[in-house]
Amino acid sequence: MGEKSKEIVKPRKPVEPAATKGSGVKLSTRRVAKNSVLQRIKQDTAVVRGSTLLPDLRRQGYEELPLDEIQERLSKLEHALSEFILAGRG
Repeated sequence: MGEKSKEIVKPRKPVEPAATKGSGVKLSTRRVAKNSVLQRIKQDTAVVRGSTLLPDLRRQGYEELPLDEIQERLSKLEHALSEFILAGRG
């Protein structure tokens, strides 16, 4: 009774998405999750590219400016634009 039974543990089979079933290609769970995230990023990118960000920016308080005014404001900066942006974040 003092003996421990040794069980043979079999490794789990990787999850196979429906698209690859029967094709002989097996994907791991991590790969399936990664593919899912990448697919979602592609879809979100397509939505953003296919629409305008203007309504969202207006809701956040941004306004449209003519190019001349933007150039004038940038020319009045004492530092490089990158330094100005980084200073605003910090």
